Amino acid sequence: MKSITYFNGISRGEDELEERSKAEQIKDEIVDELREVQNEYAQLSELDELEHDYAQKLVEAMKLLQKHVDVALEIEQAVIKEVRGDVEEAQLIACAVVVMKDKENSVISKSLSEFEPRDILKIVRAVTPELKRVIKEKKEQTSERVDLIERILKEMKKASSGIKKEVEEEQEEDLVESSIASG
Repeated sequence: MKSITYFNGISRGEDELEERSKAEQIKDEIVDELREVQNEYAQLSELDELEHDYAQKLVEAMKLLQKHVDVALEIEQAVIKEVRGDVEEAQLIACAVVVMKDKENSVISKSLSEFEPRDILKIVRAVTPELKRVIKEKKEQTSERVDLIERILKEMKKASSGIKKEVEEEQEEDLVESSIASG
């Protein structure tokens, strides 16, 4: 066995040095891996928080949209079964509440905000086409009413300006008659 003498006068065998070197290397690898795990976990925690915040903002946006259309939106059975397996049918109603009926016809209501973010996304994705159709239909109906009211207002203005002229002419005639009578 060869021995190495260090500057401080201590001798170590090569095998002992090699063994310590391997131990240090293993320790460094473990520390590096733990640091990587810590970094990944920190990023995961941050992403989880963002996902939750964004999902809640999505729920608030759905509440706002539903408030304006005031309609219950059917959630496809396949989607609701993915979210909650014991549910037979479900609807997203005003204020972003999911009303579900199970096999025993029991009704369960749960705010959309109480679902996991991945389930919120599934539900919103499922109801969006119907929501889009309803909003488009309501927009067309409102547009027709606005056009009608606008036409009525134009006709009312014409009629009121004609009436106003007649009233002014009558007032002038009354003024002329009263000045002739007094004069």
